[in-house]
Amino acid sequence: MTIGGELIGWQVEKTTRNTIDVLEKTCRAVSVSNVVGIVGPALSREAHLIAAFGEKTGIPVISYAATDPNLSNRNVYPTFYRTIPSDNAAASTLVKLFNRFKWTSCIIIYQNDAFGSNGAKTIK
Repeated sequence: MTIGGELIGWQVEKTTRNTIDVLEKTCRAVSVSNVVGIVGPALSREAHLIAAFGEKTGIPVISYAATDPNLSNRNVYPTFYRTIPSDNAAASTLVKLFNRFKWTSCIIIYQNDAFGSNGAKTIK
């Protein structure tokens, strides 16, 4: 595909949920081609590393699944964007739902990781 006479291509890298592997593959891709943006990674822990890389190199990073609210800090991650709400936004929506229907109690079952803990803290 071309835009304005410039060839636009893409490269797909499968990651192994290992942040060092993600960084290595990202560095390799950037060093051999003119990367103008990064789509992914999916996991928040990977996104922290790649978003920091994007900030240092000026390459925008957009994630379709990283939900950690800390990634919303524009001072730390000015080139990071996402297409999914942060955990805080999702949890705040649940709180609004409870308030709307005047529900007074609930049971929170969550996974003990960054994803679950951040959401549970916001709801509490």
